[in-house]
Amino acid sequence: MKKLWTLLLLPYAIFSASLEERVSMLEQEMGQVSTETANQTFGANFVPTNFQKGWIGLFIQGDILYWHPKVGGTEYAYKLIGNALKLPQSSDTDDHSFNWGWGARAALGITFPGIGWEFVGTGTWYSTSQTDTQTAGLPTILINLKGAFLAPSSKARSCYDLSYDEFLVELRRTYSISRFLSTYTSIGAKRNWIDQDQRLHYTVAPNQIYKVKDLCDFEGTGARLAFGTQWHLIYGLSFLMNGGGSLLYGKYEVKHTETLTPMSSIHLHGNTHLFSPQVDFSLGLGWDLYTKGYHFGISLNYEALYLWRQNQALQLDDTVQNRLQVVRYADDITFYGVTFKAKLEF
Repeated sequence: MKKLWTLLLLPYAIFSASLEERVSMLEQEMGQVSTETANQTFGANFVPTNFQKGWIGLFIQGDILYWHPKVGGTEYAYKLIGNALKLPQSSDTDDHSFNWGWGARAALGITFPGIGWEFVGTGTWYSTSQTDTQTAGLPTILINLKGAFLAPSSKARSCYDLSYDEFLVELRRTYSISRFLSTYTSIGAKRNWIDQDQRLHYTVAPNQIYKVKDLCDFEGTGARLAFGTQWHLIYGLSFLMNGGGSLLYGKYEVKHTETLTPMSSIHLHGNTHLFSPQVDFSLGLGWDLYTKGYHFGISLNYEALYLWRQNQALQLDDTVQNRLQVVRYADDITFYGVTFKAKLEF
């Protein structure tokens, strides 16, 4: 009977010992790849463990922007060739084209391990000024697309000033999905200042210039939601993808003036309050270095920002007999280009 019990318990003893060894080995491996997150939980460790924030974390970030803007509704002239009364006529309109310009962005963030969120404040500054000129010689003439009066001219000049300023505060949280992927979500408030000024000069005669000016200044505040991913590759390299959307409510200060020297002038004001939806996204490649005392990261990104109905303007319409009618129109603005980021975290 004892021999029978011995034979029955022998496999259990063998496999039990083997199971204990496997569990012990697995615990050692998990200890090597696990890490404690900011909210006192455990997750996969895909960055070196020698960087620790302590009870609070701090980071600063500086960005260099090299962007190109596109503004709808800036067409100011088109060319008529030969007899202007002869139909049909075909021509391309001349809109205002911008050059690439420089901007800057700065961010300061604080991490609170007790609640596991980051509090981040970000400021963005970008401005550009560009002059565009078109000329025509007989039998070709330029026809103005801005202004209430028809002013055939030999030269048309458009001067455009555009500035974009942004201040953003947000709460952000990062999640470790796997060893190779992390994501973040954020919610915040955004403040925008967007100023536009287009000045047009049409040379009707050597001593007669038709001047048209459109001004649109926007100041608004609203909520922003964002989402981002970071794919960890090799040797500290990672692929970055971010996107967000904002809905702002603010004031549009819109002015329109016309002067046809020395005869007459027109001054219109059309301030209003409207919503302004915006979306943004970026794709890039980053590199991170982790040491015991700090984390340093750089990235090169393609970034785009789209703003709906941001270019507000007024126009006089004389199609209704015996009276002038003021028409409001709006178009969109796009910023796109390259952004270089450098981040230092303590």
